[in-house]
Amino acid sequence: MHNILFWNARGVGNLATIGRLRHLVRSNQLDLIALMEPLVGEDRIPLICSQIGLQDGLSASSGKIWLLWLSRCRLSVIRGSDQAVTMQLSILGASAGPVFVTAVYGKHNYIQRRELWLFLEGTKLDVGCYPWCIGGDFNVTLRADEQSGTARFDSRAANDFQSLLFETNLHIPPTTGSPFSWMGKCRGRIRLKKLDYFLCNDRWLDVFPNGKIETLPRTTSDHAPLLFHVLSPRPSGARPFRFLNIWLQHPDFAELVKTSWSAPIAASGMFKLAGKLARLKAELKTWNRIAFGNIFERKNQSEQEVQDAEAALDSCPNSVNAARLDSAYRSLQLRLKAEEEYWRQRLGCVGSTRVTPTPIFFMPRLR
Repeated sequence: MHNILFWNARGVGNLATIGRLRHLVRSNQLDLIALMEPLVGEDRIPLICSQIGLQDGLSASSGKIWLLWLSRCRLSVIRGSDQAVTMQLSILGASAGPVFVTAVYGKHNYIQRRELWLFLEGTKLDVGCYPWCIGGDFNVTLRADEQSGTARFDSRAANDFQSLLFETNLHIPPTTGSPFSWMGKCRGRIRLKKLDYFLCNDRWLDVFPNGKIETLPRTTSDHAPLLFHVLSPRPSGARPFRFLNIWLQHPDFAELVKTSWSAPIAASGMFKLAGKLARLKAELKTWNRIAFGNIFERKNQSEQEVQDAEAALDSCPNSVNAARLDSAYRSLQLRLKAEEEYWRQRLGCVGSTRVTPTPIFFMPRLR
């Protein structure tokens, strides 16, 4: 797999963003993350890698871009500037062979951004006929219909971007999710733009014909994460019974256990104990589906609600849709906390107040 995330996180020094990254790594089986604007020192990279489930990382572009990856990745930087970094990436066991990936954090000024276009044109010569993708925050909008509620369209900057695509023969594949990757406010008015793009050459499309690009919900940043993924099907099967600590927080839990345990059963000794345990387990599983629902299904539902709310705000920016999106964000955070509790228990961290799991380490044992 080559599952890659590009995201202007606008700071990774807070628990909300760390939790979001951990969830993205786990749910999308990420191999590589390119983070823009980490806003903390590069000495934090080892700690953050351990917190989100990756194993290695480096800082580039004067600390404005971080690259974080799994241990099975082999990564070497071949070219860099203050607006982009290009690496050669190989993944152990992958059939695709080496590919090239460029992470971008473009300047806000279109004149300064011309240095980025020159960098990418030069990178094309280094890449040659290998698969190559480029992703990140370009800080430019390509088309007028990719912005809403904002100032006039900057045609000069867009023409520069279009010229790059022509000169390098790069493509912008279809992307699912919101048409806008950035949201801000100016004088109380909601502004929406597409500033984050995924580009690739012909060879990338040949090697990854089933690859998908998604604009994910923004949540903890004003920029949306951009995901390229080629996911393999996950095995299905019966799930074992597991006691979840979040049950203890439900007001009906204690009474349910008391009622089930006190009910008579036609057995004695160890058979009676085994029978009561089996009955309680069945009742807890049924109760859990009613009281909590499947944790992952509920979380996926909340993610969809966020996407729907973002889509409503994108099409009609107003205070009502903004409030709906804010409510959806809060609901998603609660679902993510419930999922985090589940994974913490799977890690054997029950009772710990520190949230520093490395999910990728134990995921193969859970599949």
